[in-house]
Amino acid sequence: MTSAKVTPLKATPVDDSAAEHSSTDSHGNPRPVLQVEGVNKVYANGTVALKGADLTIRQGEFVSLLGPSGCGKSTLLRIMAGLGDVTTGTVKFWEQGYDVVGDKGRKLAFVFQNATLMPWARVRKNVRLPLDLEHQSGAETERKIDDALEMVGLKGFDNAFPRELSGGMQMRASIARAMVTEPNLLLMDEPFGALDEMTRNKLNDDVLKLWQKNGWTIVFVTHSVYEAVYLSSRVVVMAARPGRIVDDISIDQPFPRNSDFRVSTEFAGYCRQVSQALGTRQCHGPATGGQGMSAPLIHNESFVKVAAPLAVGVLFLLIWEIAVQALEMPKYILPGPIEIFKALIDGWQPLLGALYITLKVTFLAFLIAVVLGVAHPCCLCRASGSR
Repeated sequence: MTSAKVTPLKATPVDDSAAEHSSTDSHGNPRPVLQVEGVNKVYANGTVALKGADLTIRQGEFVSLLGPSGCGKSTLLRIMAGLGDVTTGTVKFWEQGYDVVGDKGRKLAFVFQNATLMPWARVRKNVRLPLDLEHQSGAETERKIDDALEMVGLKGFDNAFPRELSGGMQMRASIARAMVTEPNLLLMDEPFGALDEMTRNKLNDDVLKLWQKNGWTIVFVTHSVYEAVYLSSRVVVMAARPGRIVDDISIDQPFPRNSDFRVSTEFAGYCRQVSQALGTRQCHGPATGGQGMSAPLIHNESFVKVAAPLAVGVLFLLIWEIAVQALEMPKYILPGPIEIFKALIDGWQPLLGALYITLKVTFLAFLIAVVLGVAHPCCLCRASGSR
């Protein structure tokens, strides 16, 4: 996908003062880029989106957040991007507050689930948007745009409108728009979820190449076990109700990866391990005996949804009968439910006769309408088909 003529978009180094600090911590690990500590997110309606999230993302890692819908993956990613507040807990960026984001060596970019391109603007204008917002212009700006477009394989499509591109090409343009800012941290919210498998696999390979070439740190949200294992150095497994982190699995396989890795026994083994962690935690909740949703509880909820309306109906009839008896209400004004039920049992033959007469009169009226040209026999077919 890349060309030898392209100047790589290198992640800008940490500011000059960083030379005074080691690139590793006291344990010899790369320094943290993101630190999520005890984060809880509760919405105004009481929904617990995240509970006790603890996660550290280190420089140069490719970490995937994997879990079912509603487990808080996108919520956590947006909090990491500074696009959402936490209820309690803290988030550190490069071991400091959010204020350092945007400084030299601490740039962040976000790729959304949809391409979110401006439909009225050509590809080049879409990619240029972040630079326009920073009031950048000149030859250096144009070089960044050219390099970003060529590195994602969109050279020659500068003047195309988004509607003229395939879904995969639109996502490439979205990635180019993020790349043009030369980020150090790239957050990607399930960017390839709507694409076919072949396009998705190709873009997975392209993202890995760009990650290695530019030295990014990437946090990637996905629903796919296979995508998470293929891309990641770590897979963080999440569960729902409440959204929480239940496992953190290292994928100890070398980069670069290719189609051979997809069919290897190592790949299958990691997919099995991740799937088991995902499935076990959804059914039985966290190993610590926390707030997980168990299968019996789900069945109980379904039972309540059915039984509650029935119970309300029975209670209403009971109150009605008690009120009629207590007030000694005459039957011809307001009969009780028991009297109505008895009347239906005793008088079912007259009711059936009345229904038969009603159907005969209705059918006769319809026949007269057909003869007079007011109705057509096909009306019956259309009426039955609409059901």
